[in-house]
Amino acid sequence: MLQFLLGFTLGNVVGMYMAQNYDIPNLAKKHEEIKEDLDAKKKPLVHEVNSSAAFWIP
Repeated sequence: MLQFLLGFTLGNVVGMYMAQNYDIPNLAKKHEEIKEDLDAKKKPLVHEVNSSAAFWIP
């Protein structure tokens, strides 16, 4: 039990120190940027008027 409390406390102290003194990336923001990049790279699906099949625009 004592070992758990010491490890937990030390982990929190180190985490607080790093958060204040280092540029730790914001994972939620990075995830949104990646998602936006992937959405921008998707090609729109287009249907021809006289065709029943859809095709991708090259």
